Amino acid sequence: MDVSFSRMYREMAPLDNIVQAMGRLNREGESSEPVLTVFLDDGDHLPYSQLEVEESKSLIPKLHSSIDLYKALPAYYKKVSAENLRNKNLAKQLDDKMRNLHFDDIWEFIKTNALPTELGDSILVPDPQDWEVIKGQFLSSDSNKGKSKLYTRYAEFMAQLPGYVEKIDGLTDLLDEELFEKGVLMPKKEYLSTVYDPKVGLDKWVKKK
Repeated sequence: MDVSFSRMYREMAPLDNIVQAMGRLNREGESSEPVLTVFLDDGDHLPYSQLEVEESKSLIPKLHSSIDLYKALPAYYKKVSAENLRNKNLAKQLDDKMRNLHFDDIWEFIKTNALPTELGDSILVPDPQDWEVIKGQFLSSDSNKGKSKLYTRYAEFMAQLPGYVEKIDGLTDLLDEELFEKGVLMPKKEYLSTVYDPKVGLDKWVKKK
């Protein structure tokens, strides 16, 4: 469209999309102070690439003119390309581990490369009918390797806490004491539905101190 604006507003997007929008800003030089405003919202990155949006979001607050924007583009493209190549290589490595059924290696790989560094403790929240069996198996397991195999077996019952258990108000009072002494986090049977709602996940009260 052959239109021109002296002021534009647009949603968050990758830098190259921002440049495209600028093609409709002050096309004929009719304005002495054209302005493009980008809203740095925290919404869904779609339909754009999350990597490109997050990288652009870190750069945009530092850009105050079209000159700043064009200067930032080479470094932006270089970083996005490098991350895409890294992600491609990581995806291949993970695929190889999955094909060979190396489940312990898969979990370590995911913890190292995919999960956030501030990840909290994991908690077991089994169905009530499975509670006694799972508790008995963990109590009879005397090695970390044995517990690791049990965690793998019952991965579908695992939930991620928003922090370390000691830093979450009131949580230790709801955990089974015998298992807690062995380093296993599982609610007492009567508190299963208090800690976890199948529809929404961990209850909203499970927050850091």
